[in-house]
Amino acid sequence: MSTYYYLSQLFLRLVLWALFGLRVKGRENIPRRGGVIIAANHISLADPPFIGSVCRREAHYLAKEELFRRKAFAALIRAYRAFPLKRDGVDRGAIGRAIKLLRSGHALLLFPEGSRQKGGELGPGRPGVGLIATKTGVPVVPAFIQSSDHLGQAILRKRRLRITFGQPLKAKKGDYKEFARQIMGRIRELKNLHEERECPFRGQLLAHKAKFK
Repeated sequence: MSTYYYLSQLFLRLVLWALFGLRVKGRENIPRRGGVIIAANHISLADPPFIGSVCRREAHYLAKEELFRRKAFAALIRAYRAFPLKRDGVDRGAIGRAIKLLRSGHALLLFPEGSRQKGGELGPGRPGVGLIATKTGVPVVPAFIQSSDHLGQAILRKRRLRITFGQPLKAKKGDYKEFARQIMGRIRELKNLHEERECPFRGQLLAHKAKFK
């Protein structure tokens, strides 16, 4: 990890902690060495730098190719290890580069839903993350980020900016689409843990509601 990358990520972590009350759990689940995929939900354009800043290792990530059209912004996100992805169809070049990075021992941040989701609900996982994981055999660390889409409320402490990393999953040879669904299932479990922490009686309320449907 370069000194510039390390210091900038440290500065961002301090800003997130001071301004938004950032809380991070499960960082120890990210392997210190070797190829690893960090698979997270996606609710804001801020998700890649926010999650990347707390990984404690240099993370590469895919970004939609439209973000690279402006030279100044493209230079900035390339400095933070982003590379473009064409979202129409299958971008074999981007997938090939991702596989090469993982086989070389790097960390790769991916968003299985493919695009930002609104309203707090999780979208279906696209099969790409399962394909990359099964091709490389690297562990996949599920991650859940909360409130990056409501930073104003986070400043006022009406919401809490949280990032949680779950236990790694290991891909097996087989159905990569099914593995992508398993990854989203783990992300959903992390989401449910967040909601139960904020509302301890949520599970009982949902059960009660379902009883009278």
